[in-house]
Amino acid sequence: MGTLYRRGTKAMHDLIVSHVVEDVTEDKLRLFLRVLHRSGITSKADIVFLFGSSSSRFNLVIHEENDSFFNLIQHYKASNNKGSRDSVFMGFDVNELDPENSLAGFLDHVPMSFRRWACYPMLLGRIRRNFKHITLVDVKSMMLLSDPLGRVRNRSPESVYLLTKESSTGGKHSKRNSDKTQSHLQVNSAILMGGARGIRRLANAMLTEIVRATMQHKKKKNSISESEILSQLVGNGYLLKNVDLITSTESIQEASSLMSSSSNSTADYSIIQR
Repeated sequence: MGTLYRRGTKAMHDLIVSHVVEDVTEDKLRLFLRVLHRSGITSKADIVFLFGSSSSRFNLVIHEENDSFFNLIQHYKASNNKGSRDSVFMGFDVNELDPENSLAGFLDHVPMSFRRWACYPMLLGRIRRNFKHITLVDVKSMMLLSDPLGRVRNRSPESVYLLTKESSTGGKHSKRNSDKTQSHLQVNSAILMGGARGIRRLANAMLTEIVRATMQHKKKKNSISESEILSQLVGNGYLLKNVDLITSTESIQEASSLMSSSSNSTADYSIIQR
């Protein structure tokens, strides 16, 4: 099961699970890989890709970027007499981890943003004793410039770190309904990180919440996004009572905003948006 792109040389304590949605191009994946290799994360974490469609069209890109970085490292080792830690690179198609497409009975079309949650129980369940910390990241919308897991390494195994922003909800007639306007946290579903136990519990709860929310909105004949479902789940403290949630309003810079900045400014960021 799965495709092994690179064998690791040492056991890692951290895992990066990167999901690749249907409309990600080879060039977008190549850029994600190039930045990932240069971030230094691959000396600390194993890498798993989760593909929404057949991974065969991405195989060449992954092999080329791995080989290119390997040659660079070999040159560095030869000139500095230093060893390196190589991580595992693997890829899975969603059909391997969720062969029955378990959400198909609740949705006419199951997008990758939903189906990935049906894949995590098998994937994370198999490796639960191997890793201490896990990051779930969307290849299309995020890039990792350095190690993001420093935020959770000193936290409990049940911790999950969430990037949030406040959003207001209320009636259309602001004057009439001003007292009813409420602010709530909108969770960024494109990147989640935490202890292995916390991420695993969140993933299981999220799968159940997707089923509940899609059935409810199907009756209303409207749709709901992954971020909205995750925000609802986080807002319901009872459903995640066994998860140590850490919410942060940390601002994630967009790559375009850094283009005009000095090269040194990127050192201040471990995560950026495309």
